[in-house]
Amino acid sequence: MSAPGTAFPDGDLLRAAVVARDWSAVGGLFARLDVPNRIRLARAVVGEDDAGGGLPVEAGEDQPSLSPVTESVRRAERLVNVGWAVRTAARAKQVGREQFALLHAFLGRAERLLIDATAREPGNVEAWRLRQATAMGLG
Repeated sequence: MSAPGTAFPDGDLLRAAVVARDWSAVGGLFARLDVPNRIRLARAVVGEDDAGGGLPVEAGEDQPSLSPVTESVRRAERLVNVGWAVRTAARAKQVGREQFALLHAFLGRAERLLIDATAREPGNVEAWRLRQATAMGLG
């Protein structure tokens, strides 16, 4: 997969904002794009699959071996945060159908990871917190 900045001038800025977890900057960058480009760029930043593509788990650090549950929760967090950034904080009546579809796609992927994480580690508070964020979006 080519780097997001190749096809989108703001791709590198978006990637840096996601890595820094600067969700207000992510929202601002998405707000400047039309919906089809939001969708394309969000997919490029997060990666089409849940493993191997997209962003590193944490910026600039080599990851020690993480447990499969920890890796799943971190991937799910990226999916949740980018999904909500694509949706934006606008009122529901101001959010387009494509934005809702992409939000649901990202949250659905995150929820599948989190279901497994909470089944394996029922006491994982972070996984449960993220499941609340997916439940809000998936209704």
